[in-house]
Amino acid sequence: MEIHEHSPKDSGKALRVLKSRRISFRYRSPKDDSKVMMKLEQLTQSHPREGLWKYYYPLRNRGEKINNKRLHRIYKEMKLSLRRKVKKRLPARVKTPLEVPEISTHTWSIDFMSDVMCSQTVESSAVLM
Repeated sequence: MEIHEHSPKDSGKALRVLKSRRISFRYRSPKDDSKVMMKLEQLTQSHPREGLWKYYYPLRNRGEKINNKRLHRIYKEMKLSLRRKVKKRLPARVKTPLEVPEISTHTWSIDFMSDVMCSQTVESSAVLM
């Protein structure tokens, strides 16, 4: 609003330089967000480490008719956004080559199978050398 207060004639030039429209420059939303801000403030005091979605559903359940986009805008204005938790990476595993057995009987394999035939279950297990 500083542009318009100093000299109203120059505001058009400044808005053209900024590539903005005069209507968007003067627009003020008629909505009052103070009630939602108070309720959101109460929730953040009782649960400070919760995120936006953890506040959205309790507000809706209490009967507050609020859009998630509007709540997100208010949440950002109040500077309540939290840092995202980064997943911890596991250390890289040491890759070792597979051991080849000297004799064929040194390795064993176990296999479990089941099949349903005519509403009867057939289960079997096999041990391979």
